[in-house]
Amino acid sequence: MNIENTGSIGAIGRPVYDSHNNRVKGFCAKLVTSIDDVHSFIDEARQIRDNQSATRITLRFVTQSNLTFNPLLLGDGRFETSPIPLASDWSGCFVQYFGENYKSRTESNKNVISEEDSIVSESLCSRHSDLSLQRQQRQRDYSIEIGLKDDRSDEDKRQLYELYNLVYTDYTFPLTEQSVRELVENPKSITAIARNEYQDIVSVAIAEVAEIPIVISRNESKLLRISELSDEATHPSHRGIGLNQACVARLVRELLATYGNDIHLIFEEDRAASRGVNQQSANLGFRYMGRLNKHCQIKAYSDIEDIVGSYEDLNVWYYPINGDGIHVRR
Repeated sequence: MNIENTGSIGAIGRPVYDSHNNRVKGFCAKLVTSIDDVHSFIDEARQIRDNQSATRITLRFVTQSNLTFNPLLLGDGRFETSPIPLASDWSGCFVQYFGENYKSRTESNKNVISEEDSIVSESLCSRHSDLSLQRQQRQRDYSIEIGLKDDRSDEDKRQLYELYNLVYTDYTFPLTEQSVRELVENPKSITAIARNEYQDIVSVAIAEVAEIPIVISRNESKLLRISELSDEATHPSHRGIGLNQACVARLVRELLATYGNDIHLIFEEDRAASRGVNQQSANLGFRYMGRLNKHCQIKAYSDIEDIVGSYEDLNVWYYPINGDGIHVRR
């Protein structure tokens, strides 16, 4: 089976080692209909983990139904999210995250987990529309755009490099000028930015689109198209008025307008320690599905003080394409 690296979504077809985050990550490209399909992919990932001395495994599976598995059959790992429903002609199928941490990469302590739970529950209880935020943005001459301007592309890329390094002290990949340039030049990605009155970039979010042929029978495969919204950052001087929320909303509208019924999943992996990013997901109608334990290296402003080490938990949210994500207007 071919292996395709799809950036933050991960390698497709087989598990691969991610040295920066010391984890094994993969997306199974076969429709799961039994526990045997899961076991073979997990076993392959565990062998790579042991060979590389990795401390985490993160795998994703497409399941034919809302399958449940006996935890005793999964060893030290578990499914970390609820089954995430797919849309359109994949309706009735789900994406499920499997995670397994080595003993040296233990779970966050109970206080951190409790605070992360509170951030999610409070975000869901206090979700609101962005009409007042939009008025503030217009009054202060912000604009939300798709893509970079041709006549200042190099300057835009330099500003993005500086913005990411201002916001993050550690990230899921090294934030170099070259890596940021490749991020926004990826033909499979859509970039949304917020500019201030001086045309400086002050907020950014990126939608990465992956087209995955999923084997559904011995002689047949079917295309699954998913998009992860990630690489979000807002300049500290421009926070609190929903600029990144506006960027994410624009990306969702762009994905729906571009692909229509041919986009099957739109999702985010939010830092569990960030109240703002989880609140904006709730505001936009995303649904919380679970938490990835010590998933990757990432450090930025945190609403939780007790986090130890460079790895953080991420919350998985998905946008109900055929449901009630009412706060993103098409």
